[in-house]
Amino acid sequence: MPKIHGQASEGAAGPRPPPQDPSKPTNVDELLTELNRLPIFMTSLDETDGQGGSNVQLEALKALQYEGSKFEIAKNFREQGNDCARQKNWQDAKEFYTQALDALRGQTNKFADSSAAEPDDGSLKQRLEEDAGPREVDWLDQADGDGDDSSKVVDLEEEDRKEKECEDICCANRALCHLELQFTANLNRLENYGSAVRDCTRALAINPNNSKALYRSAQALLALDKTAPALSALAIGLRNAKRKNDKTSTASFEALLIKTEQKARHLEDSVRERMDRENRQRLEQLRLQQALKHRGIVVKRGEGQPPDLEDAKVALVDTTDSQSELRTPVLLLYPTAGQSELVKEMRESATLADLLAMILPVPFESSEFGGPDGAQVDCFVETGAGGLRKVGKRVEWRKVIENGEAVLRDGLITVHVLPKGKVEGWISEWKKRNGR
Repeated sequence: MPKIHGQASEGAAGPRPPPQDPSKPTNVDELLTELNRLPIFMTSLDETDGQGGSNVQLEALKALQYEGSKFEIAKNFREQGNDCARQKNWQDAKEFYTQALDALRGQTNKFADSSAAEPDDGSLKQRLEEDAGPREVDWLDQADGDGDDSSKVVDLEEEDRKEKECEDICCANRALCHLELQFTANLNRLENYGSAVRDCTRALAINPNNSKALYRSAQALLALDKTAPALSALAIGLRNAKRKNDKTSTASFEALLIKTEQKARHLEDSVRERMDRENRQRLEQLRLQQALKHRGIVVKRGEGQPPDLEDAKVALVDTTDSQSELRTPVLLLYPTAGQSELVKEMRESATLADLLAMILPVPFESSEFGGPDGAQVDCFVETGAGGLRKVGKRVEWRKVIENGEAVLRDGLITVHVLPKGKVEGWISEWKKRNGR
């Protein structure tokens, strides 16, 4: 058979493809994963190289954030924070502003946690003793002030001015983040308001006329019910806005001022009402003590847990007059039956007969206590001297309790109610128990 040009002869071996690099992707999914490690193609953060190492290109890109002067590094983070704030990504914006402030303090560490501790400044603590409220969240400072980067001679005064301006802006903007995080999360805790006050205080220490810091500090202070310092901040901000003829800022300050003044009046009324109530309660307690002393009623505290009186208490019918009728809770004890009953109010003009008529027959199974006339029972109270006294059922209660004739113990007077047939045995046991 003739040999055709270009066609391999039977049994001849063709050229082999080069061996495949095992580190290269072999399918579409692996290719996409590899591309995602390149910063320009990233759709999600991947800090590895896929082989147990770090992503060199990403680390190099991150390191660029820390190239340049303190101001240049801080300005870069501030601009990233501004971008996040425009998208209402307040948490990331706060972190970028924090990194900017760290850079200005010389704390740029690309391996450190991006969240920085708050500055510990005595002046901040003083301002934190103050007050927050309405939202106005569209103010974002973005001053540049970076000058000519091509200059080889560093003007230290100018560099310091730019750093201070950047710090002022970042503090005011981070305060906005704190407020927005508080508003959007609807938190009951007040940490973000305190952080906002601290950041505004730091900004105002640099620029006392920073209108954003004044406004945001007033918001935070109002939320903390610190209306006095909030009003001071608003007065300064409103005066500056009017001097600049800034109608938008003037309207914002005036609206917040009205709300703060309303809150201040409400708080003043609340404080006044609380003080009036406390004074009234003190006077009532004083008159009650005078009434007990005037009647010679012995007051003692029992050993152990006092009984649950619910809403029962010793009180005057007219709380403004120590001579008015006294009401006392009474505990009826039925020692032979192991039962008791609380009577929340016994007036001085009433008698035990009146009380027994409502109680008897007893609310438990027993016939020995008789009917409502109380003829089958005797009543005893403990005296101030520690003895027992038999109480006449038709004697006014005031005569029973005055001049040490009965003891008011733990806010009530105890009356022992016994069937007549068991009185002698019970008294004998009581005397043995009490060493008499």
